[in-house]
Amino acid sequence: MFRSLRAFHRCFAAAWFLWIGCAHKPPAHFQPAVVSLQDLYCATCGEAVVGRLSNESRIHGPRFDLKSVEVHFHHNGETLGVAEVLKMIERMGFKGVEGAGKGSYAADVEFPESFDFQIISGAGEDVDIEAHLAIEKVTVVEFYAPWCGPCRDTDKAMRMH
Repeated sequence: MFRSLRAFHRCFAAAWFLWIGCAHKPPAHFQPAVVSLQDLYCATCGEAVVGRLSNESRIHGPRFDLKSVEVHFHHNGETLGVAEVLKMIERMGFKGVEGAGKGSYAADVEFPESFDFQIISGAGEDVDIEAHLAIEKVTVVEFYAPWCGPCRDTDKAMRMH
């Protein structure tokens, strides 16, 4: 049937990609939509929204965009409007608005001035930790991202102590 294992792999890979490509296309009458989630606590919450929307037969291929805090999906425009999707999201305990570019994470925890709290790098630059150590003080080095739930929890706990 196949002259070599390589020929088998090529045929299998071609069939696999063809099947995957066809399996993931939404039906022709489905329309693309974007919902921006607002004041989201963390990315896990966004994935929870996607998980719930995945169970809805009138929604196809929902995915959460971590950076823009948006859910992209296709929906059956004949039987399901974006307003109804927004109501589903609201029933899950989240706030969403139609359209791209409006997503946001919840506000970061504010620290009092007495904490001597500093953000050294906000864009992922390399940091020389030794240059920031405070003599005779405890220096806490934290890696943080606005979409990270455990990071937010750590900030809340540090603020309390």
